[in-house]
Amino acid sequence: MNKSSFFSLIYILLCSVIFMAGDMIYSFYNSSYAFIPNKRNIVYPLTLFLALSLISKLWLRVTLIVLIMLSVMAHLFYFQYFGNFIQPIAFMQIFQSTGEVFESLLPEFIAMIVPLLIVILVATVLIYLNRKFQDKMISFRFSSYIFFILVFIHLVIIFVLLNNTSGKLNNVQSRFIYVRPNRHSFENYMRSLNYFTAGIVPRIITGDYIDFPDIPQPSITIKDPVRNIVLIIGESFRGDRMSVLGYNIKTSPLLDSLYSSEPFEKRMIYAGGTMTQTAFTALINRSKYPGGKNYISSANNLFRLAKENGFSTSFISKQSLSQLEIIDDMLFRQYIDFFASKSDFEKYIGNTTQYDGDLIPMMKNIDLSKSSFVVLHQRGSHSPVYNKYPEEFGKFFDPYNNSVLYTDYVIYNIYDYLKKNSLKETWLIFTSDHGELLGEAGNKKGHGWFEKEIYNVPYFCFRINPVDEDNSGSKDVRCHFDVSSQIQNLLGYDSKPETDPERTIYINGSEMNALAGYMEVKLKDGQMVSEEIIR
Repeated sequence: MNKSSFFSLIYILLCSVIFMAGDMIYSFYNSSYAFIPNKRNIVYPLTLFLALSLISKLWLRVTLIVLIMLSVMAHLFYFQYFGNFIQPIAFMQIFQSTGEVFESLLPEFIAMIVPLLIVILVATVLIYLNRKFQDKMISFRFSSYIFFILVFIHLVIIFVLLNNTSGKLNNVQSRFIYVRPNRHSFENYMRSLNYFTAGIVPRIITGDYIDFPDIPQPSITIKDPVRNIVLIIGESFRGDRMSVLGYNIKTSPLLDSLYSSEPFEKRMIYAGGTMTQTAFTALINRSKYPGGKNYISSANNLFRLAKENGFSTSFISKQSLSQLEIIDDMLFRQYIDFFASKSDFEKYIGNTTQYDGDLIPMMKNIDLSKSSFVVLHQRGSHSPVYNKYPEEFGKFFDPYNNSVLYTDYVIYNIYDYLKKNSLKETWLIFTSDHGELLGEAGNKKGHGWFEKEIYNVPYFCFRINPVDEDNSGSKDVRCHFDVSSQIQNLLGYDSKPETDPERTIYINGSEMNALAGYMEVKLKDGQMVSEEIIR
């Protein structure tokens, strides 16, 4: 290695470390912003400073660093205010309501001082290092024309990626364009900016983008209600495979028996989306319409509303942290008192399994003497399905039916635990994020498409120790938005499932801003009269 190569390597490593240190310092200031360097998030800074090291002109390199740090500052300001990673739709909102944005930020200026100082410190050190290494690195005659050509090619690639969905956005596409937890602020900023520039702007120009209205934040009608609310969210789970909902094979014997002795609300409803990210949003943030702007604010976030009206909050998931990445930015973890993913189970319950049954003993960590809002998140029937249930539940030839049988066991035992251990009024609600194709619709498998096996999901509502008659609207629940509205009502707010004789339900596709399309379902007197896919 010659001397220039050596100094170039030192420059890249030093700048990357300083660059990442800024986010680490901010994470100490704001505990909701978790950033720990690892082999995944170090790739972006190393690549960035490798590219910068090839620019021979100091003024151009410094200019780009200043622009990069301004982007970091914008992202940190956004996170400080909203408690969430910057989203693609936020760029449009900033352009549309610039005055309102600055008016909202001004009262928060004191809280912005620390991230501002962090950005200034990091920028200063980076500029110093660039001056120090200016004449020691490998130089490359970098033309500004090449820079803009590369930017253009990059945007074309993103545009093709976003507009080549073939009916759904696949995992590779979503991992490339969505913000990710524990990634550098500039990496997430660029993901959202790329997405906005190549995905949303072309649709705005062509008139294909529909700006749906905001959902207003609900108001408190009952202060500090005395009750427990437990929401179980299934994964890739089909209600039409449950005998309690009419399936001709006895796949839910425990719920069948329970319903005959203690009837509960049960029906199929419409999911909020055809993939976990879009459907989960409708549930946790009461998002009625397609489009990311309905979840970048915490105004309707169930954890926030619960926390602000006297409930303790818990999110317990049988999925790993890496699997939770696609929904992490919509949880608003700062409002969750007790957070546990799959890797945390062992320290709470000792010996663990790979199955959802571990959610049952995890309930022992919830103090049911306090008013509690708990979300239990399953791994459920996600493919591959053969390893989602213990051997003793392998009673059917079809492994998917075996996973349904096991989920029946999990739901029933959580109900049984609550009935034996909760002395106050307790509500247990179950639904799934979406369903799963098992060879239907032209031999398709998986989810993400607008097929009834995917957007029709189960809904169960159980009451334990009821105090009075059910005024939550459970009889009117027809979609995920309604489930979220019902829960907000139980949390003491003025939300309720919609009861209009004629109404429209929206089912988002596989992408948050509806770039993979959405479906409009029109109901009359609770019955579907038309379905239309809009792309």
